[in-house]
Amino acid sequence: MVAQQQTRTTFIQSAVHLLRANGFDGLNLDWRYPGGAGSQPQDKQRFTLLCKELNEAFVAEGTLTKRARLIITASVSAEKAIIDASYEVTEIAKHLDFMNVLTFDFHGPWESVTGHHSPLFQRAQDTGNQTYLNTDFAMRYWQNQGGPPQKLNLGLAAYGRAFDLSTASTAPGAPASGPGEEGCYTGEEGFWATYETCLYIEGVDIQLIADQKVPYAVTENQWVGFDNKDSLDTKVTYLKTNNLGGAFVWSLDLDDTSGQFCKIGKCPFISHLHTLLVPDFPSLNTTTAPTTTTPPTTNTTLPTTTIHSTPPITASPTIIPTTTTSQSQGSGNPCEGLTNGHFADPNNSTRFYQCSPSGSHILSCRAGLIFSDVTGVCDFPPKP
Repeated sequence: MVAQQQTRTTFIQSAVHLLRANGFDGLNLDWRYPGGAGSQPQDKQRFTLLCKELNEAFVAEGTLTKRARLIITASVSAEKAIIDASYEVTEIAKHLDFMNVLTFDFHGPWESVTGHHSPLFQRAQDTGNQTYLNTDFAMRYWQNQGGPPQKLNLGLAAYGRAFDLSTASTAPGAPASGPGEEGCYTGEEGFWATYETCLYIEGVDIQLIADQKVPYAVTENQWVGFDNKDSLDTKVTYLKTNNLGGAFVWSLDLDDTSGQFCKIGKCPFISHLHTLLVPDFPSLNTTTAPTTTTPPTTNTTLPTTTIHSTPPITASPTIIPTTTTSQSQGSGNPCEGLTNGHFADPNNSTRFYQCSPSGSHILSCRAGLIFSDVTGVCDFPPKP
């Protein structure tokens, strides 16, 4: 998609259309990773170009429609080697509103010893490349490479990583024989959602990895690292002290949405984080949450920002433009000065212009619909 101007333009146009039609605030790019395994050598530069062209298109569309500009963010690696290979940090920072740094999964049951997946700082025992595998190093490195701190969001994991212990040792760095038990709902070995972690460690003493400021627990032969209220307090204090832009969570569906598992209120992870970051707003526990006793099937692929998002725009039910007639525009160019996309015909509410590098066309909405400047698609007429 990024290799050619034409395919980038197609992607950007479709992104704008999708976002506006559904009332979204913007787009998050989650490419893992430009310049990494399976990518082409030019992809590092192409990623910069994609960020630039998306930003330009979002600015132009916002100016034209007189709406708040769509936000553009990117989920980016926290690993030094991948950062070096994948990002022109100073350049992409010019075009992105935020960079969501994936400060988790530094360690996990793919390793032969236990380790917290999202430590704030390095352990005293860390040497060599191990000293890079922590949140503090990642956030400082992004800044050192040219990332403005106010554009950097710190990643928080609403899940635990569990190991099978292979000896009687239970300290961080203890020998492990692989991933721990699968979560009883998420079904992935060594991966426990917040609501699963609550169940497994109920009545178990919580230990603190003092130099890394994160907790872990041991139940029978299972070693699990996770975040709790205390470690969230510490991480948010770090965030504020270093003037970072904010935080994001991986992911909303991993929290105890019903409050029936952790028994400390609905959405305890997100709610506590929200209280720390947005203290002037009421607790999320006052909102309605699902009441099912069994969480839905988990999809852990979309990190979700918890601050810096504007309220979603309420959109009427829309229908993707369906045309009954289509004709090439004759004399003149109605798209002159406009960006690519669909634009209302000022003389006929049932028609709209389709502007593209290949030419200009007048299209008609199907019977009963009019073209909406707000949603950018054919829509039902407003009620009187």
